[in-house]
Amino acid sequence: MAEMESAKRHVVEDFPAASLPKELIGGIDRGAHVRVTVEQQVEPLPSLVSLIGSGEGCHGSAEETVAFIRRLRDEWDSRQAL
Repeated sequence: MAEMESAKRHVVEDFPAASLPKELIGGIDRGAHVRVTVEQQVEPLPSLVSLIGSGEGCHGSAEETVAFIRRLRDEWDSRQAL
């Protein structure tokens, strides 16, 4: 039996079908040999927005948000001039 393995997937070549659990064998001849692949289900990573929110309203109105960004930009520009 040849075996290949990775972190989330395990493949066994030339596996005797007779050794499969009855829920997996289905219509496969019990005398056959099969390839068995088992893969771990991986949950997708949450989005950044779902972790910290959309940020909407965190600086008040749109005008306040723009003013905040301008202050950050001005601060950055003044540090770059040094």
